[in-house]
Amino acid sequence: MNFKLEKRELSDLFNLPSIAKGKTIDVRVYDEPHPFIPEINPNYVFSMDEVRSMIIWIMGGIEKNLWVFGPTGSGKTSIVKEFCGRIGRPVYQVGCHSRTEFPEMVGQWVLQGDKGMSYIKGALPLAMQEGAVLLLNEYDQLNPSTAMGFNDVLDAGGTMLIKETGELVTPTDSFRIAATANSNGWGDPTGQYRGVQTQNVAGMDRWLLLEKGYMPEDQELEILAKSAHQLPVQLHKSMVAYANEVRKMSVAKDGGSLNVPFSTRSLLRWAKMTVALLNVKSNTSALDLGLEKTLFDRGEPQDQEALRGLWKRMSPFSATNGNPTP
Repeated sequence: MNFKLEKRELSDLFNLPSIAKGKTIDVRVYDEPHPFIPEINPNYVFSMDEVRSMIIWIMGGIEKNLWVFGPTGSGKTSIVKEFCGRIGRPVYQVGCHSRTEFPEMVGQWVLQGDKGMSYIKGALPLAMQEGAVLLLNEYDQLNPSTAMGFNDVLDAGGTMLIKETGELVTPTDSFRIAATANSNGWGDPTGQYRGVQTQNVAGMDRWLLLEKGYMPEDQELEILAKSAHQLPVQLHKSMVAYANEVRKMSVAKDGGSLNVPFSTRSLLRWAKMTVALLNVKSNTSALDLGLEKTLFDRGEPQDQEALRGLWKRMSPFSATNGNPTP
């Protein structure tokens, strides 16, 4: 599949007017739709610092491997895909877990009818040869010995031998790796994220780290204004304030913390659910019912009780009918 490079202004691509006009980045424009280029959300909001870090990564002048870490639901995978979608970079996405083995990333033998066995390349060599991005989700769930298998590939220009076929795979200069994780590689001292493992020091030395926290309040308000404009701004503010309080309780390190993450995705689902329920007659307010279905139903009984109590204290009005406005 052929492509050409076109220069586009950063301010236009990432909706950041504060970036000086005239600063550009190369964008791939393919001659036909590429199935692995992520679709973008036009309402997605980037921060200046995030864009800077990701440009440093994609340009490869310092480090070609990006480790994005942060709490559940903070948008770690989304930011990689939104960025790559805007610059026309294909993304081969793989989910990692404790039983993942390195050879699974390389390929496998597959029976193809009368043709017998054929070796099918996995996401790693395909991304290397195409100059795409290999996105490894939940990388810190990997057994450290498995993660060490990536070390040669993580080194700039590192080649890989496919032992089964004898083929030596040499990455193109534009090949990149991105990993998402709940930790920065040193394990989870809170005990909140099951399965997170401390990674090898030598492996972690090969990554550019980007911490991805929950979006600032003003950015989430901007997203709600675009995605749920039917709701009043004051209601948006109450919803974001509640989400941030839940997040504080979820990331707390004491024994009373919640086990229910409240991502920006969940916040948007709550808003859209509320809008949809406005036209459905009910004894419960659309806002409350939307929150029930979006968040409360996901929690354990003790979490549900705490979440309902918090909302009762923070709700901007006493909901007694189906209208989510005071």
